[in-house]
Amino acid sequence: MTQTFEHMLTRVTYEKSADQQNCDVGLIFDTAKLKIDHINFKENTYNKLKSEITSWKVTSHHECNLGKWINEHKSSAFAQTSEWNALLKHHEDVHKGVQNYIDSYVANASMETMENISRELEIATLGVFQGLDHVKTTKCKG
Repeated sequence: MTQTFEHMLTRVTYEKSADQQNCDVGLIFDTAKLKIDHINFKENTYNKLKSEITSWKVTSHHECNLGKWINEHKSSAFAQTSEWNALLKHHEDVHKGVQNYIDSYVANASMETMENISRELEIATLGVFQGLDHVKTTKCKG
């Protein structure tokens, strides 16, 4: 057991760029939770598709926790950047992408279509994560 744990520790790395994002512990936890929320949003959708045969409307990008957080912080200094605007776009794209995935799946879209939607959805999700990381960096520089 100890050897396994030691082996796991040898694989752990630390990104030096994280130093620029750790000035606000509350923001670190908030952004981590918002990322997890969107992972769960997608995961719950995929699980629901295993039993649903009709389409449904997903939570909008304004109604989810990240949407509410964005609305609360839109006047903050860290929200006055082009990266913030990119975060907003990527966030909207995640919700539109999940809805598109549901609608296409229920309509028996081709595998190629589903793969393309999935790819775009993952790109948008990565954009949200990078946008939230940029918020932390901007806040710490401010």
